[in-house]
Amino acid sequence: MRLMRLSMTKKRASGALVLSAVLVVILVQSWLDGHSAATDGGTIALSAAPYDLTTDPLSGRLFISTATTASPSSLLAAARVAVIDRRTREVVAMVPVGVNAGSIVVDMRAHRAFVLNPSVTVNNGAPRGGVTVLDTARLRVVRTILLAGQVGQSEGLALDLPTDHLFVTDAQSNTVSMLDAATGVVVRRIAVGRIPASLADDATTGHVFVTNQGGNSLGMLDARSGRVLRIVPVGRTPARVVVDARRHRVFVGNYQGASVSMVDTRSGRVLATTGVGGAPNDMALDPHSGHLFVVVQSANTVGPGSVAMLNATSGRLLGTVLRGVFPIGIAADARRGRVVVTMVGPLDSRGNPAHRGTAYILEGRTGRVRRTIVVGLAPYNVAVDDRAGQAFVANAGHDAPVADPWAWVPQGLRRWLSVLPQPQTRGAPGSVTIVDLTR
Repeated sequence: MRLMRLSMTKKRASGALVLSAVLVVILVQSWLDGHSAATDGGTIALSAAPYDLTTDPLSGRLFISTATTASPSSLLAAARVAVIDRRTREVVAMVPVGVNAGSIVVDMRAHRAFVLNPSVTVNNGAPRGGVTVLDTARLRVVRTILLAGQVGQSEGLALDLPTDHLFVTDAQSNTVSMLDAATGVVVRRIAVGRIPASLADDATTGHVFVTNQGGNSLGMLDARSGRVLRIVPVGRTPARVVVDARRHRVFVGNYQGASVSMVDTRSGRVLATTGVGGAPNDMALDPHSGHLFVVVQSANTVGPGSVAMLNATSGRLLGTVLRGVFPIGIAADARRGRVVVTMVGPLDSRGNPAHRGTAYILEGRTGRVRRTIVVGLAPYNVAVDDRAGQAFVANAGHDAPVADPWAWVPQGLRRWLSVLPQPQTRGAPGSVTIVDLTR
């Protein structure tokens, strides 16, 4: 009998030890799950695929031009602007903005957002583009401005705050339209060169810069009058343009020229042209370190790419700081000296993203990778709110979790317990991932 009691005591002790071990595993795994890169700031599912996004630090809202399909490069119907409250991380409005939607900029002072409407056919006539103006406080459309010619989807939109002039490119007529941002009146149409594409504003010099893809040139305009001050030859197929107001530099990414041209923002003189080993697709400037980061894609656009780092004073190539499958978007946190790069995950045999992508946080001074965050499928554009210390990544696809009664069990433990059902997901058209830049 004594031996039986001893045996029962040992069994109870063994059971207690097993239970304690399981609890320890649960606690440790819960801590690991809570501190994993994949759960950084949360991911918000959208009912439409995002194209471009920008923040309004004063209202604490994020504005996203969206589409009705997961392909961010197509012209789309029934476009809307999704509005997300950064504090609650909820979609508070989906504002219709016409047929198509492209680039978006916000004027915090006037509580306005301007959404580029790529060219559409109106009443069976010639294709026309335009700009939709939103009231960012009341979340409603103020007006839609139709332009005479065709408007592209990407980058052809810039707001000069000192003059309150809005500039829009028209690739068909080789012009830039200058609008009064307050009234929507077209003040002037400016002939600039063949196939104008991207725009950038330099408020310190009062100049607006436009890349002419067909003419391999950069146009320099007077922001007040709209007058063309200079047309500067650069590399082949200039695409993106970024201004460094502190150093009086404007950088032009020459897509087919595989180079970056550095131009003086005051005189328009080309100071340097630097090869980057591939097609520069996007650029971001860290003003504190004086480094320009360039997303470089391979010739076929879906092969291995990289991120190059240049000296923003001399234009000299300092090196390649990151290599990956398909880098695409980039933005800088000027206050903290951080740079965010989005990278598409592994591709399937048809060239489509097979897994979630990654956001890399780089040190602006050295280019070193601080940490990585798992984001959604096909991460595209990225925007930074340096006041809040957050970055927002637009994902063209997302796997949203299905309601799960076993969600309280840590993921690591569930992988060991095969008897429990594994988490299920459903596809969503798009999403936005929030990244904490203060860590």
